Amino acid sequence: MTIFFTTHMATILNQPNSKKINIDQRSPLTAGEDSNCTESVVRSWPRFLIIETANASEKTLASLSPFVIERAMKGFSSDIQNVKKLRSGVLLVEVNREAQAKNLLGITEFASVPERVSAHRSLNTCTGVIRSPELSRLSSDELLAELKEQGVTATQNIFQTRDGQKKKTATIILTFSMANPPPRIKAGYESVAVDPYIPNPLRCFKCQQFGHGQFTCTRKPICAKCGLDAHGDESCSTTSHCANCKGDHPAFAPICPLWQKEKEICKIKTLRGISFADAKKFVAAGQQPTGAGVSYSSALVGC
Repeated sequence: MTIFFTTHMATILNQPNSKKINIDQRSPLTAGEDSNCTESVVRSWPRFLIIETANASEKTLASLSPFVIERAMKGFSSDIQNVKKLRSGVLLVEVNREAQAKNLLGITEFASVPERVSAHRSLNTCTGVIRSPELSRLSSDELLAELKEQGVTATQNIFQTRDGQKKKTATIILTFSMANPPPRIKAGYESVAVDPYIPNPLRCFKCQQFGHGQFTCTRKPICAKCGLDAHGDESCSTTSHCANCKGDHPAFAPICPLWQKEKEICKIKTLRGISFADAKKFVAAGQQPTGAGVSYSSALVGC
């Protein structure tokens, strides 16, 4: 049973010379009503919840019909955004207000079935990227302390190796305690744009192929630089030769056509909120990414 929905995402509106206000409860990230506010405090709450049977009994959530589940859900709220019974028998529920999340998290029985409700382990967090030379001068702890009221739970600076030295760049990855990143954050008097975080392709450090990690790899080790059998810990002095596309570059080079294709798959997966397999089909069909945010169908992947 699926109750269709459209993803709601609000924006922060901040202007100088005013007082701090609390945000509206309708969204994890919503602007205050005062148009002259300087700060918005993000009240983080889980958008995706899991309802599961609390103990072994004859009556379980898996045994309930869609009609019973719908009536029971409407008893808690008439406008729950989406409900889905997973193959494991648990219910994945998406709510659109903080009050709904608090209400469901506090219940111990659903349709006369003892149950427990918890926040989904991964769907209630997201990552975004900001680019700011000023903020990059702060330590991770300092930046986190300044941004935590905006829903930031972790910060990570990006480094690049230049002339043999590791240097901090102006790019910072932020982790938010919400399903979708905000369009902007407030850094003192500045408003900083938040872009979607597009991860680099997953490449095996053992066989150099894309799509899996070295700990699950069963292939023979290959040198990332020359594409021949691995040399162990010895530095490779052989001419660069890609093990994947056979070009004159290392397997990890961004100029590799296969690396670029995998990067495009990662981009589409992130921007459209779909599975890796579906994003791969989009790339194969030559389609471009549109839209952003977590879709409910993609939220079910891996559940």
